[in-house]
Amino acid sequence: MKESDYPYRAVDQACAYNASKGITTVSSYGQTNGTADNLARLAQQPVNVAVAAGNNVFMYYTGGIITSA
Repeated sequence: MKESDYPYRAVDQACAYNASKGITTVSSYGQTNGTADNLARLAQQPVNVAVAAGNNVFMYYTGGIITSA
C-alpha cells in the first residue's frame, strides 16, 4: 500500500492493510549461504535480508561486530 493509503501512526491499533491496494508482489525468493552466493544475489537486486536472531549470540549481544555463528 502507498504511504498515503496507510500512513504511519505511532500508536497501537489494529492492522489496516488492504490487499486490493497492494503495489508490489514477490515473484520468487531464495536463500543464499556464504560470501560468494550473497554477492552474486546482490548483483541481481533488489535484495531483502532476514536474520535468524533467536540464538544465544544475539540474545546476549551487547555491542560490536558479531563474529560467531
